[in-house]
Amino acid sequence: MSIRAFKCGCSFIEFTGALVLRERSGDYLQRLRGFYFVASTGSVHKAAAHMCRNASTISYQIRCLEEELGIELFDRTTKKMVLNEAGKKLLNWTTEVFLLFEKMNFDVSSYKNIDQIKIRIACTTSFAHLVAGAISNFHENNFSVSIYQCGCIQALSALHDNKVDIVTGGGLELPVEENMDVLFQARQLLVLSTDSPWAVSIQPSLEELRRLPLIGFNVEDFTVSSVASQERLNLKKLYEYNSNISTNSYYMMLDFVRKKIGAAIFDELCFRDIRTNMSIDGLAVYSLDHVLPRNDYGILVSKHKRNDTQINKLIKNIKQHVAEQIFETPFVDLPVL
Repeated sequence: MSIRAFKCGCSFIEFTGALVLRERSGDYLQRLRGFYFVASTGSVHKAAAHMCRNASTISYQIRCLEEELGIELFDRTTKKMVLNEAGKKLLNWTTEVFLLFEKMNFDVSSYKNIDQIKIRIACTTSFAHLVAGAISNFHENNFSVSIYQCGCIQALSALHDNKVDIVTGGGLELPVEENMDVLFQARQLLVLSTDSPWAVSIQPSLEELRRLPLIGFNVEDFTVSSVASQERLNLKKLYEYNSNISTNSYYMMLDFVRKKIGAAIFDELCFRDIRTNMSIDGLAVYSLDHVLPRNDYGILVSKHKRNDTQINKLIKNIKQHVAEQIFETPFVDLPVL
C-alpha cells in the first residue's frame, strides 16, 4: 500500500498506523472516508469507534460504495476486513484524493495574509467612539484596519497626501469638491462653569459671546473653504478677537473652563465624548443653535478608493452603526440649558 506523507501544515496525523482524514461533506466522500478507516484498521468496529459512528453506519457506507462501483473491495472469506486487489487500488486513490483536498486548502489559505485588505482611516477624536463598533465588526473578517486619531485639518491633509483612505469626522466648512457624505449635524454649545463671573442669557446672543473670554479651537482648524457661510465666519471672528487660549483639545478647554479662565465653544459630539469619559458636574451648557452653524459630520473617501469594494462595505457598516448610535442616544438628550 502506497501512502505519501504531506507536511505542509495540514491536519493529518498518525493514528494507529492510519492518517486522520479531515471529514468532508458529500455522501461519496463520507463513504470513501469510512472505507479508508476500515481498510486501515481491518475492522468495522474499530473504524466506527475512531470516527464516532455506529458500526452499522460504516457497514452501510461500505455496501453503498461497493454497489456504486459494482465490485467487492474486501475478501469476504476471512473474518477480518482484508482488502482485495480492487480495494488496494481504491485505498491508494482515496488517500490521494483526501491529501489533494488538504493540499488545495493549504495552498489557497496561504494567500490569506499576503492579500489581506489594508484600510487606513483618519478619525477625529469626538467621532472615534461612534465608529469603533463598526470597525470591530468589519475587522472580524480578517481585514487589517489602521486608525489614526487626529484633528480635522490633519485628517484632510492626510487624505490629500494619500496617507489614508477614509476620513471620519467633521467640524469643517469644506469646499463642495470634497464630497463629504454627511451622516448628521451637531449643534454648537457654550460651556461655562456654574460659578463663573460671566453671566449670559439662556439664549446667548452674538454680542454676549463677543464679550466672553473664549477658550477655543485654533482658528486655522475652522474652515478650508473660500465660500464659508456668514455664521461660520462669525464663529471664526469670535475666536480671532476673543480667544484667551486656543487649543486643539476639548478636554483641555474644559479644564480651563473649570479653572474659570474663560468660556468654551465646541459642538455636542465633543460634549458627548467628554460626558462619557468624565464628570460634567459644575458646568452650565447653552445651545448656540440660534447664532452659530451646526457642524457637519460624515465620511470623506480618497478619490482613488471610491470604487473599492471593501472600503464601500466598511463605509456601509459605519453608516449603519452611527445611525443606530445616534438613535439610541440622541444629542437632544444632552443637558443643554
